[in-house]
Amino acid sequence: MNSRQKVVRLSWFAYGTFVLLLSLCQYYDLFNGYNHHDFSVRHVNGKVLVTDFVVFYAGGVLARGGGNSNIYAWATQEKVFRTLVDAEPTEADFYTQSFPSTFVLMIPLTFLPLDLAHLLWDICTLLLGSLVFSLFLLSIDSQNKEKNLLIFLGLFYSFPAFQCLLTGQLSWLLLAIVSAYAYCLAERKQLLAGLLLAATTLKPQYMLFLFLPPLFAKQFRVIASAVVFEIIFLSATVMQLGWTSVLTYPTTLKRAEAICNFSPDMMPGIRGLLTSVLPQETALSISMFAMVCAFLGQMVFFYLKRSQLATKSGIAAALSITITAALFFSAHSFPYDSLLLAIPAAYFLNAGWTSTPLSRLSKVLFIAYPIVSWICFFVSKLSHVPALALLGLLTLVFYLASLEKLAKLSPEKTDALHTAEHANIETHQ
Repeated sequence: MNSRQKVVRLSWFAYGTFVLLLSLCQYYDLFNGYNHHDFSVRHVNGKVLVTDFVVFYAGGVLARGGGNSNIYAWATQEKVFRTLVDAEPTEADFYTQSFPSTFVLMIPLTFLPLDLAHLLWDICTLLLGSLVFSLFLLSIDSQNKEKNLLIFLGLFYSFPAFQCLLTGQLSWLLLAIVSAYAYCLAERKQLLAGLLLAATTLKPQYMLFLFLPPLFAKQFRVIASAVVFEIIFLSATVMQLGWTSVLTYPTTLKRAEAICNFSPDMMPGIRGLLTSVLPQETALSISMFAMVCAFLGQMVFFYLKRSQLATKSGIAAALSITITAALFFSAHSFPYDSLLLAIPAAYFLNAGWTSTPLSRLSKVLFIAYPIVSWICFFVSKLSHVPALALLGLLTLVFYLASLEKLAKLSPEKTDALHTAEHANIETHQ
């Protein structure tokens, strides 16, 4: 080993150790809160702060009670919150507008005390997300175990991973679903891919974008099975909650946007960036328009590149575009949702997507993302600078690099690769 290689290894070791120690300190503080009964409902400087899991748990309590009332009515929600927190619940801070199926998903956890349910949720979703994403990494490159380990550790020690556990959010579960979905699309396991696509309606703003790759890859059985499974999910939800709660959901989103404290300056995407320089209502209107334009533009681009989407390389590029677009252009995307960036990171770092200056820049930014995410968090916490919104600029770079990757897949190379892939399939058969 020459001196340059030693310096590189030492630099990697120093970087990894620093991120590791920083993250472990935060994780210790998080789980220490469980021992001091300050886990789901936290007391900071005399104020009572509730995590998102409290809202999910309350929704589960409401769903467990059946469909006798509209679960999106504040009067109904307020009664449950009064039994969970030792503070006066306000509509701006407590109101829940989650997708109806989320309430049903939470029912089993409501048989446990709040803090224990939150801890169990964190552990189970963390283990599931870690397991499925690790298998996804191996499906891309099973030989380079060292690189796979580094990608996984970068994911685990990033701020979005920590924030997801802190808030009890859905993103570790969503990472498992989307990782499995990406694998199934690449391997053309269309029935299972449809089931997973239907499951992404836990975050419907992302499901809309994830619908596009199979559509233009002509994997129509994915779409058909997704529709069937979604009907099953909604039927089960209606049976538990009643029609009123389910049909009220679209208007609930609009109402929640007007009354809830969303902290859009923390959103690492176009809305967060616009909120830092424009009034909130203006930033929301522009970001909604941008999301529609991005969605329609992606449809046109995928249509033009539909022959390339017939291969694993094309599907990978399309999914990378889809995920980064959904995160950047969504009007309701938070740092914990950036866990999904681990999937395009796996493509860029594991599949050798480093042939252009933009893709090489993306590789560097993916590697730096864990420490950059923590720096942005501490800057936003210690000052009035909306630093977390700046993470959206990194997502934008990843989005542009993903567009470039699919654009550079020529039909000739795609056809050759497509033939090789089918030859491999036939050999395995």
